[in-house]
Amino acid sequence: MKRILIFILITIFAGCDVDEEPPELVGYLRGWYTIEENSDWIALTWTHPADDDVDYYEVDRMSSGNSFMTIDTIFIGDSLNNTLIDTNLEWLNIYNYRIRAIDHSTNVGDYSDTISVIVYSAGGQWVIPAYDSTTLCIDHNPEETDAGGGTITKLGYIFPVDFSLVLSDAFETINDTISTLNFNHSKVIDSLTWESNGWVDHQFSYILENDTITENRLNADYYILDLANPDSGKIIFENENLPNIELRHYVRFCSGTDIFP
Repeated sequence: MKRILIFILITIFAGCDVDEEPPELVGYLRGWYTIEENSDWIALTWTHPADDDVDYYEVDRMSSGNSFMTIDTIFIGDSLNNTLIDTNLEWLNIYNYRIRAIDHSTNVGDYSDTISVIVYSAGGQWVIPAYDSTTLCIDHNPEETDAGGGTITKLGYIFPVDFSLVLSDAFETINDTISTLNFNHSKVIDSLTWESNGWVDHQFSYILENDTITENRLNADYYILDLANPDSGKIIFENENLPNIELRHYVRFCSGTDIFP
């Protein structure tokens, strides 16, 4: 009788399909920081492993000088189960992220490759100290008026249309110039290099030797916009007679509200 019982128990356990296989690596983990109208965040996305029994993901984060800590658990049943939005951030800090999958049998997969995201974006308000603290707003996905009078959403970080900068505005001596730069065309800024380029309308007039004022003249001058460094942004002109313009990120939204109060 005992032999029969032992044989039955061995048969039962031998017939059980115990899952001891951990999930595959989570693939293509990506992340980026965004500044938009009165909000900012790091978004993470990834691709699901081929396993069909993944229960949830653990997302870990490490900031400078700290160790990795799990910041969220994303269950497969959630509506956005391959996306995480992180809003607990500090300006210019670098955050490292990794992720792993856990299946319904509690098997734990290996961690994905680690990615790094810096909390910096050219979006928001820039000051131009040399010109009475004039500000420049770099907006993300702004609405613009189209040729038909309607509105369209311009995707990306946009150098604004109709931005003007007065370089000089008074006549005092011979060869003095009244000079205005009109950036009449919006431009998309590369969100990897934080650079853009285009043409600016340079409108100016000046005093001749006989104290007469010339007619207004209009030149088109080529420029490069470089916002890769928040403390030393630049508008660089190909025309050597135009002074390069220094900019500094104000760490404010375009509305003027502090991004990190």
